[in-house]
Amino acid sequence: MSLKRSVLLHSWRKSFHRFEISVAIDGFRPFFDFLSGFISSKGIVILVLIFIIKMALYPLMYKMLHSQAKMAALKPELRQLKEKYKDDMQKQQMETMKIYREFGVSPFGGCLPMVLQMPI
Repeated sequence: MSLKRSVLLHSWRKSFHRFEISVAIDGFRPFFDFLSGFISSKGIVILVLIFIIKMALYPLMYKMLHSQAKMAALKPELRQLKEKYKDDMQKQQMETMKIYREFGVSPFGGCLPMVLQMPI
């Protein structure tokens, strides 16, 4: 990689990082300003904002943990299926999906709430 290309790439990364930070700050700035009108300490305002964000994300986190616990409980049954149908992958997948439906488990149930939290 040439020096010119390396410098250009580095400056692009730096400006993109500034853009990410400014978007995050601009998104919470109105809430910060609103709370600053009631609370004089900016540190306390930040702690209150973190608490509010955590409470808003709690239902998603609970759903993710609940889904992970269900998947962990089904792990022995899924292991038995893998041993039983180790030669027939299609039958193994069909039986796995049948167990998921029977117990009301979604394999993506733990991932989706996490994906929704990533921008924050």
